[in-house]
Amino acid sequence: MSLRVCLLSHHWPLREGDWKAPFVVERAHALAKRLDVTVVHAVPWMQGLPEDADEPVKVRRARFLYVPGIGKRFDGRLLARCVRDEVASARPDIVEAQFGYPDGEAAVVVARELGCASAIVLRGTEQILAKSPVRRARMSAALLAADVVLPVSRTLGALAHSLGVTADRIHVVENGIDTKVFHPGDAAAARAALGLPADGRLLLGVGHFLPAKGYAEAIDAFACLAKAHADLRLVLVGAGPEDVALRAAAARHGVADRVIWPGIQPHDRVADFMRAADLFVHPSHSEGRPNAVLEAQACGLAAVATDVGGTSEIVDDGATGFLVPPCDAAALTARIEAALAAPFDATAVSRRGLSRTWGDTARALEGAYAEAIARRTRTAVGAR
Repeated sequence: MSLRVCLLSHHWPLREGDWKAPFVVERAHALAKRLDVTVVHAVPWMQGLPEDADEPVKVRRARFLYVPGIGKRFDGRLLARCVRDEVASARPDIVEAQFGYPDGEAAVVVARELGCASAIVLRGTEQILAKSPVRRARMSAALLAADVVLPVSRTLGALAHSLGVTADRIHVVENGIDTKVFHPGDAAAARAALGLPADGRLLLGVGHFLPAKGYAEAIDAFACLAKAHADLRLVLVGAGPEDVALRAAAARHGVADRVIWPGIQPHDRVADFMRAADLFVHPSHSEGRPNAVLEAQACGLAAVATDVGGTSEIVDDGATGFLVPPCDAAALTARIEAALAAPFDATAVSRRGLSRTWGDTARALEGAYAEAIARRTRTAVGAR
């Protein structure tokens, strides 16, 4: 009989076409091919619950009541209260939080009440949360209570260790990619399918338009490069709160007619954009282990990316791309210039990106879960 795993997350798509947390979704789908998986999605109280949809995994939704502002310190406990019944109905052997906080605290509390094991995934937001003394304390307590901590990068593993988690309970499990979607292909055919210009060179960025994603620096860098490279265009795939500000910045720099905004795109179309482009630009200020860079590499597209979080574990500086400091448009400009002047070997880049699949991730997680459940069982027996 396969393990029953309950994945607790406050990020999950609410409707078809919702682009929220694709790495959480794909990971869950891969796990469901091996284990009995139920997702409990905590939906903010002000949002309506969507109608049930046909999904590859079982999804249960619970309303999450939270108190804005100073009430954020109570999010974990409130989340636990809101999701407990839905988690219990899954009869899990292990409850896995998809983020360090508030999911992590909630998972530990509910798992303890149900007498099952708990796991917490660290994805990168924890580096920001750890800067808040209150949230750092709440997250640290949850990590210390969890049976296993699952960082997606060695950098996040070091963060967990700095918060007091012992090495034997830290299992770094890297995300994978869907190699059926992300793989090399014909650039000209991809451009034609997407309606992109057949000539000239394309810089590509893919992500959520938030201040911390650094696309303002990408616009600044592109504006500098555009003066010397008349054939160069920038394609920014995605959407978000910074959309208007980024478009205004492009207009202010006089390059609005050379920036292409396709909006949110499904995964197969994102892969086509990656095959169509000449260089991937990932200027994020904070990361766990950016899947977009891995996906670009799988398509043979080298990246100029900021050296944050686990990005250096993906990009071999000078061999499969370039690393630059965050929030440094000048350094970003210089490295993009260098990469355009001497393109990287697409075959070597693709080999790096194709090195890990979601199936690999699911197998590693199954082993980590089994160990966590055994640890919980030993603890329970010892307490009698």
